[in-house]
Amino acid sequence: MGRYQISGIRRVQGRETGPTYRLRSPATFVERDLLDGPLKLWQVQRHAVHVHYALKNGLHLGQLVLVALQAETRKLSRPDSKVRMEAYGNEVEGLGRHVVGYGVRRRRIAGWVVWEREREREEAWLVRYTSRVCAVCGRISSLVYVAATPESRPDPCTVDVADVYKLQPTVPSAETIKSSRSNSPIPPACVPRPAQMDDFYQPPSHPSQPAPAPGLIGQIWSIALGAPLAAACLLLLTPLTLALATRWLSERKSGVVDAGKNERSVWMLPYWLPGVGHGFSFLWDPAKLMTEARDLSAHGIFALRLGPSTHNIVSNPGLVRSVMSQRESTVAFQPVAFNVVEKACSTIKTPMQGANERQFFDFPKSSKAKYEATWEEFNSFLVKYLMREPYLGIMLKATITGIEAKVPQMISFMESPIDQEPWERWADAEYISSTETEINLMALMRDMMGQVSVPAMYGRNFLEQNPEILHDLYVMDLGMPYFLAGLPRWTPIPAVTRAHMARSRVWWSLIEYHKALDAFVDGQPLDSAWGDLGDVSALTMARHKLFKENGFTYGERGDISILWALVVNANLLVYWHLHHVLAVPGLVARLRAEIAPYAVVEKPVSIGRISEAPRLQIAQDGLAKNCPLLKSTYLEALRMSSQPWSVRELKEDVSISTSAKAGEAAAAYVLRKGEYVTMPHDIHMRDAKYFQNPERFEPERFLVTDENGKVTTDMGTIRPFGGGPSHCKGRIFAERECLSLVAGVLAYWDIEPAGKKATWQVPKQKKTSAVSLPVHDTRVRIRRRKFDWDA
Repeated sequence: MGRYQISGIRRVQGRETGPTYRLRSPATFVERDLLDGPLKLWQVQRHAVHVHYALKNGLHLGQLVLVALQAETRKLSRPDSKVRMEAYGNEVEGLGRHVVGYGVRRRRIAGWVVWEREREREEAWLVRYTSRVCAVCGRISSLVYVAATPESRPDPCTVDVADVYKLQPTVPSAETIKSSRSNSPIPPACVPRPAQMDDFYQPPSHPSQPAPAPGLIGQIWSIALGAPLAAACLLLLTPLTLALATRWLSERKSGVVDAGKNERSVWMLPYWLPGVGHGFSFLWDPAKLMTEARDLSAHGIFALRLGPSTHNIVSNPGLVRSVMSQRESTVAFQPVAFNVVEKACSTIKTPMQGANERQFFDFPKSSKAKYEATWEEFNSFLVKYLMREPYLGIMLKATITGIEAKVPQMISFMESPIDQEPWERWADAEYISSTETEINLMALMRDMMGQVSVPAMYGRNFLEQNPEILHDLYVMDLGMPYFLAGLPRWTPIPAVTRAHMARSRVWWSLIEYHKALDAFVDGQPLDSAWGDLGDVSALTMARHKLFKENGFTYGERGDISILWALVVNANLLVYWHLHHVLAVPGLVARLRAEIAPYAVVEKPVSIGRISEAPRLQIAQDGLAKNCPLLKSTYLEALRMSSQPWSVRELKEDVSISTSAKAGEAAAAYVLRKGEYVTMPHDIHMRDAKYFQNPERFEPERFLVTDENGKVTTDMGTIRPFGGGPSHCKGRIFAERECLSLVAGVLAYWDIEPAGKKATWQVPKQKKTSAVSLPVHDTRVRIRRRKFDWDA
């Protein structure tokens, strides 16, 4: 650093309302605090005066630093704000000009105003030009001057600082201010008593004692100010050192907790960034992160640090079963469910409630207490009406009736979009001939499933009143990551805005629907556009009754959750199921032979040359119980496309274990209270330890033969519908409707890839909230099958 050493910067937190002057050690430090509000012009001038006569009284400045601490910016509404800003800038700039005459020169480097001595350039006088503070006329809490005493001087320099201490923060008169703005830097009222000026170009006139050695902070500050290259290296090495230290210390080894029970703690993967943990890697590619960690762990269990929380990731099926067998009070799902929906909020203005902050499924945050009070009853409805007879059979009958009606109308073979069905227009149908159409398979099958499942739940008039609600749900589902990240509607990302707008439209549609249900139930006049609501499902009517009995307003009955779950899962699954089946050579013929007794295409009624379309008859119970190959392909499509996770919050310490199996030893682990346990079932369903060729679609993977030679299906260890209290209550309904629609399409239509030389190419998957999306749609050509009566 040369002959001068920086003594350091120390901020003085004084309580005085006026400025204070202090000397840290003889001739080494002068500091002034401004704690009484915005910087005044006369205060800047007084600072310049202070520096001037401090120099005249023999104070040796090795460096001069102007520091703005805790600047609080504020806007000025006064008309003269621009003039005041310019005045502030000029005066602070002038503070540096007052010392130019003392053997220094000025230049600007990277936003700093640098005052350098001509003889000893390495001893820079740095002035951080506070342009931001001046530009916005903000508050400045402290101006700090750092001075250095030459090491070679044996005695402290003789500095008469009496005048420094006697300065008072009184507002000077107009004459004083005027004189301070003249060429003389010293207002007459503030001229100190004469003293010999210290010439920087001559040896010091007074011997001084060697300056005390600076501390660690002082040395770092000296390096940063005096050596740009060293400062740059320091800035680079500090985060690198921090990252390396975090990586070294963050790994949590799996140690023995209870030797008698052979229980161990969960191994935590090391990470690089404190406070963030594995957050960035998890957001970038969670499947890759967890797959690699799973392969490194002993029993498919490891821990990740995601921000402030610890998640114990479990993919081992034995350990998953052990977690799912715990009591709900110990391994809780409800707090996780509310935590998820609370992260995604938006503000919607309603006539009933005004502006109201709403959560992911669009019920207001203010209604949380009502939903918590009725949580168990709502869940019991799902079990009763979706899993038990006669309600399940009634729902399935309505769905199968829709499939039998819609599948024959799937392709209209009309050239004009006006004459096409809505699902054809959404799927970009292209007329080829009176017997052939080219269309997007994913868009077609997704809408076809929505066209039969939604009316079965909400009645046929719901879709007629809201013809675009399916696509609003698709857009909303694509925005789930943004909702969970808490991004508001005004975020400058088009996908975020679209997702919020789509969710708002869905919400308003359901509000109008519940108004119509109220009128229907109460026997009040009903808008004729809604027609008869007598075909609404028993589940929907039961939930509506519970809403009314517990005082839920229309704004609190958004009830998007059921509609969202109904649409986003099965609608995409039928596409993947059908695509995989079509892509395997010879599989379509095998399935048609198996489903022939239960998916029957009947000869149409003809009058002369005019005949109706062939009719389709489906026996869903026979498809589910007597078509093992069809069901095995369904489970295989679920395994390859479904991405279900189960997350629980640990309310107390929990011990989970798995028994010994072939190639795997028994294991027991302790999960700690306050942490989370996350079970990404898709990671297990693609684990080569349990599934041979996990990336390949194998139709017979889930077929088993019993001792009597009967072929059935067995799900094995896959959990495509989750487990425990969050186990999908609609899994039976979803399975039956998917099998029926795929069987109906295979029985009625011939489908091949579009293009003369095209072959079946299964697209890569894109993760969504449930069943994955294809990265691109599949273009196909569809024709009605030829039957015996067509000859």
